Amino acid sequence: MNTEDVGVVFIYFNYKDPQPALGILGSFLKQLVSRKTSIPAQIQEVYQRHIKQGTRPTVTEVTELLQAEAQTLTTLFIVLDALDECTETNYCRVKILLEIRKLGSNLRILVTGQEHVESILLESFPGAKRMEIRASDEDIRKFVDGRIEIEQNMKRYIGQDAKLRGSIVTTITKKVEGM
Repeated sequence: MNTEDVGVVFIYFNYKDPQPALGILGSFLKQLVSRKTSIPAQIQEVYQRHIKQGTRPTVTEVTELLQAEAQTLTTLFIVLDALDECTETNYCRVKILLEIRKLGSNLRILVTGQEHVESILLESFPGAKRMEIRASDEDIRKFVDGRIEIEQNMKRYIGQDAKLRGSIVTTITKKVEGM
């Protein structure tokens, strides 16, 4: 398989920085086009038309451009990281999943998120495979211990108190339950 025939697009959702569906789909298109040496004529035409009219493309227009780009690939990988943090305002999550479904049979999707996103995903992609990935308690302990080392305030307050440090690490490890 030629790597030029494979496309990869990625989005990390953050509830603190919600993005509209149009922006997310536009980001996917930008990621696909940025790997090319020239911008496809169809995209240039849509761009020029909207510049002249002082408007922005619609979700439908961007999806059609994404479909055209997807058809030039043997495989398109889409990574939706932390989908549960995608805003539900204006049905953003639903719109994105609906538009992604239109991208063709060469599509491969990886979605990460908390358990409650599974039902939403299975509605959009029946037969999707699910794999639970959890951090081990040891990994969490190492992470928390490492953060205590590099965070000046934590280091200052905990100091050399091994008992306090151990209590903090143990409590956080129990509370996060593998997250």
